[in-house]
Amino acid sequence: MVCLSVSPSDVKRLKTIGRGSYGHISLCQMQGKDYVLKELIVDDADNLLKVIDNYDCEGFEHLHQFVATDVCSGLSYLHDNNIVHRDLKPENILVSNQHYCKDNKDISTLWLNKPVVAKLTDFGESRAKLIQTANLVHTRTNNVFRGTPVFMASEIFFHDGTKLRDLQDLKQMDIWSYSMILFTLLNPDLKYPYHFEYCKEIESGNDRPATEVLKVLFGRRELPCNSTKYQKTRITHWSKIVEAYNRCATFGIRPEMRTIFSFLTKKPENRDGSRNLFTELNDLNEVDGAEEFENAKNIHSK
Repeated sequence: MVCLSVSPSDVKRLKTIGRGSYGHISLCQMQGKDYVLKELIVDDADNLLKVIDNYDCEGFEHLHQFVATDVCSGLSYLHDNNIVHRDLKPENILVSNQHYCKDNKDISTLWLNKPVVAKLTDFGESRAKLIQTANLVHTRTNNVFRGTPVFMASEIFFHDGTKLRDLQDLKQMDIWSYSMILFTLLNPDLKYPYHFEYCKEIESGNDRPATEVLKVLFGRRELPCNSTKYQKTRITHWSKIVEAYNRCATFGIRPEMRTIFSFLTKKPENRDGSRNLFTELNDLNEVDGAEEFENAKNIHSK
């Protein structure tokens, strides 16, 4: 992918050639030459991953780190102010590049240093310490079962209705959900975490609800399997996201979000960013056999 050193004001649109679900194609003029410009239009992380997966993420590999860091920053801010989100998922992460129009830097510089901005949204299930969380923590309730099942923490599925210990329990659940967001960033070709496992259930003739499948998997303390498509990218471009995922996707005590944010924003020790490469290779829970994965994936493709 070639990045031209131009600003948005340098782009003169001549006419629209075509439109699609996620963008449109225009004939434009830049620096005295005619170009065909394809603009991708997405509004959340879920749509973003779907679109760039169509291009095998080629030229977009660096976007994932920025999304992971921005989401971590937002969640860290919430937790530091004793607020929990409780419904973290890619659809609730807004992505934008509107800062391109406000910054005086050229497009190529912005594309490399801050290609997108990601922000959390949809606080319909969120809780704050002084208002809603107090009621949730100090009463016997099953209302902890909030959010989207595949992004929910394992402890929610085994909650017996007894009162939670404190706000920290809810924060721990948020951190698990964040780890599943990292999983989707590492596997943009999968529709959701535990996609492969659920497809195998369907293939075997079981038509159990996703919540029942997840409860069995959580009972065995199983993490979702990665696809093989982005195996090389995970151990190169996305190695830092892999390590953050490994730290957060645990059935034990999870690190605070501020700790993960410090890790994600720390400059890598090696020039290529491949710190702890061989450790991450061993930690990756890869699917055995690309053919087996593709067969199972196609079963649940719609």
